[in-house]
Amino acid sequence: MIRYAAALSLVALATPSVAQLLPAQAPDIAAALKVCVAAAGPGPVDESKIVAAGWSKALGLDKGRAVGAVPVIYGASGNAALIFLTPAQAGRNYCLVNARITTIGDYRQAEVAITGALGSAPFNREDGKLRWRAGPLLIQLEPTGSRDKPAVRAAVIYVSGENK
Repeated sequence: MIRYAAALSLVALATPSVAQLLPAQAPDIAAALKVCVAAAGPGPVDESKIVAAGWSKALGLDKGRAVGAVPVIYGASGNAALIFLTPAQAGRNYCLVNARITTIGDYRQAEVAITGALGSAPFNREDGKLRWRAGPLLIQLEPTGSRDKPAVRAAVIYVSGENK
């Protein structure tokens, strides 16, 4: 579990605030997570799989000119969740889903939707965080945001070696 904790602690550093996003529904969060699961692996996240699933890269603006966003952010029409990838210099070896939710109670709905999408229940519940395994992947869901603007963050990380 120590290896997981170290990897997942880096996830919190890579995600910006989602306070300005529109709230996402649990099925949208699960759909975005499934895209991350399909794109994650032993090397960098396969962005072509994200694009093939209908997601588009977001662009930031710098003095009116479009520039690549850091971290890399993807959005999909009709889905209020966003997919974030770690910066290129970090190897883009994990994929994140950030989403606002309407109420804190919607966290449980996200858990149910993700459990359905992955086909298994979380193997670990600790400090409000939930963890699933999908082969060599570790998936973690945690509440973020505030009471006024609750949000969730789901991380998909490839873990080499034995899962402990």
